[in-house]
Amino acid sequence: MADGDEQATRDALMRATMSLVASQGLAGLRVKHIAAEAGVSVAEARRLYGRRTVLVGAALERFVDDEISRCDAIMRSIDDPNVSGEDTVQALIGELERTFARKDGGSIAQMELYLAAARDPFLAEISTRCIRAYQRMTYRALLASGLSEDSAEACARWVVALVDGFGLHGVAMGKDTYLPPDLPLALRSLGRIE
Repeated sequence: MADGDEQATRDALMRATMSLVASQGLAGLRVKHIAAEAGVSVAEARRLYGRRTVLVGAALERFVDDEISRCDAIMRSIDDPNVSGEDTVQALIGELERTFARKDGGSIAQMELYLAAARDPFLAEISTRCIRAYQRMTYRALLASGLSEDSAEACARWVVALVDGFGLHGVAMGKDTYLPPDLPLALRSLGRIE
């Protein structure tokens, strides 16, 4: 198999894994299900990844790496000295809204990752990387909006937990993940607590 073909197969398996994690959860997910979803033979999936845990871990790591890259890009835009603090907060909220509006199942897969991490140290490491990236991005946005370093650091944890909570509540109620329209007010209120 050519390197390009192998990478395409890996990509298909990663997409299939995330799609199935979002639609069915991690429990009961098998390599044969992932291979079928990806249009790849089980033998090929096993040749590339061996066990289910390796394949699922690789897919979740890729998801987190993509999220970290996205957060890094947002942080670069936040660091623009020509952008006001209010515009920084609006940019962060806009990005959160785009994240929650996407229909690729990423938000549900993220919640699955968080829950599975409670029982799997390997997934806990991956999950921690994701949460830390969200916290760094939020910290930078809050800092750019005028909060002190101490306040921004304290509030970043709360903002990430608040946003994740809204995401979890949305899926728990059988709805798409969503952000409430008064989120900007809540973020500003958190920022005023010293």
